[in-house]
Amino acid sequence: MNSDPGTWWRIGLLTLLLGAALETWERRLAAPVTPEAAAATASVEAWFETAGTWRPLLADGFWLQANLAWERRAETEVRWLTRLAVAAEPQTPYFRVNAARMLAYDFPSWRAAREPLAPEAVKQAWRQRAADEAIAFLLGASPEEISAELWVEAGGIALYGKGDPREAAALYQRAARMDGAPWTAGRICARLLLETGQHAAALAWLEEWLPRLPADDPEAGRDWVVDRIAELKGLRARTEPF
Repeated sequence: MNSDPGTWWRIGLLTLLLGAALETWERRLAAPVTPEAAAATASVEAWFETAGTWRPLLADGFWLQANLAWERRAETEVRWLTRLAVAAEPQTPYFRVNAARMLAYDFPSWRAAREPLAPEAVKQAWRQRAADEAIAFLLGASPEEISAELWVEAGGIALYGKGDPREAAALYQRAARMDGAPWTAGRICARLLLETGQHAAALAWLEEWLPRLPADDPEAGRDWVVDRIAELKGLRARTEPF
């Protein structure tokens, strides 16, 4: 064990800072998101800029508190504490992705459990609003921080949380155009375009995407893309205008 007094002093200071930050924030947890609360968020985020190498530990502390709040289904606390974790460590996708999943899936599920007699249309509206909030949260990072992983996650939330395959297709397409994106993103985009009857858009996308697919990587699915292009061109030839 490291018994350096300086190490223990820094750990103690970090604990005090984290506790003070949480105590300050918890006084605002029960309040709605107002301009004053947004300003408070900005001030806390600015404070994180001075935290230096302590930022990962602060993020972990906020995330632990968020998980404890999640176990209590305390939505307001979960929302703010996950945002604090992301603000402390914005370049770590784990916090942003999992916070978005809580927003998109857990919150409307909890509300439906609290209000079981609500009409299905109302519950669907809750799910759609939650999904919109989650997508905005995922894509609210700085442009350089929005990775292919975040676009893919947004596509999944649009599809499974919101039930909007057209929006999902656009988000998966955005992911597939980025370096390092999983090959599945492009295929999911194509399938969604086909399933929603957007045959011309599917053909245009597959023809755009094909040159990027290596022939020697089975996971790229180049043969599948070639076959779909041939099918769509045959369909167009039989049903002109396309």
